[in-house]
Amino acid sequence: MQNLLFIVNPIAGKGAGIQTEKKIAQYFKQSHIEIYRTKGVGDGYSKAKRSLEKNYQAIIAVGGDGTVHEVGKALVGSTTPLGIVPIGSGNGLALELSIRNFSDACTKIENMKSMAMDVGMINNQMFLNIAGIGYDAEVAFTFSRKSKRGFLSYINSILGSYSSRKEKVFTVEHDGKLEKHKAILAAVANGTQYGNDACIAPKSSIQDQQLDLVFLKKIPLIASLKVIYQLFSKNIHKSTYWKAVPIIGKAKTTHEENFYHLDGEPYEGCPPSVEISILPKALRVLV
Repeated sequence: MQNLLFIVNPIAGKGAGIQTEKKIAQYFKQSHIEIYRTKGVGDGYSKAKRSLEKNYQAIIAVGGDGTVHEVGKALVGSTTPLGIVPIGSGNGLALELSIRNFSDACTKIENMKSMAMDVGMINNQMFLNIAGIGYDAEVAFTFSRKSKRGFLSYINSILGSYSSRKEKVFTVEHDGKLEKHKAILAAVANGTQYGNDACIAPKSSIQDQQLDLVFLKKIPLIASLKVIYQLFSKNIHKSTYWKAVPIIGKAKTTHEENFYHLDGEPYEGCPPSVEISILPKALRVLV
């Protein structure tokens, strides 16, 4: 009999968390399960961390990218695998692991097959999938303050300030080299996509013990439809507006950006100098 903990964000997916709780209880009625509802920011991390000593076979994040981020980073360095039931607006890491719906999630939880994945670091703050400095973080910050969620609301957040957005210089130190890149954002990619199949780093892998530092230049209107198609068809790396720097070990970037994000969770007041590093094979995930 499986012994599982489900950490549910009740407000994720426009309130889908409550209905998903009922589906979980029904589907896993033959197992020993605990369902815990988070009460606010940081509660998922705290609950997962406290629960490591209880020998659960897996701890499952039920929510969006923020819930997965909180629960996942609590499990880093442990032998307890992370499971995901995706009900968010982006579901970046879930899609990376081919978990598109409740059925996919349940199959992986039942099979209890896990693998070790890398974890990224930005100034000693962990991220599992994608972190970013610049415009993508500003968009995430704007989106987080909207009353309406979902894909269309996210697109509206992107379009809201794009016309006034200017490229800035990112200076990167890595492998004894110094490079300068002019861009509107620097995405630090462990996985391939932000979510919704928007693949910013199609060649990245959560198991290759390497991060990709992706720079995206400002795209003129005439080229925007082509680049959007490339983003969603996993071909953005073919665009002349895209550039990736492989990071093995550590790197440092200096910049003048104000926003950054970790797995889509936005923060204002980005330090002007950021160290990027990787924790190889640090988190087990159900696949």
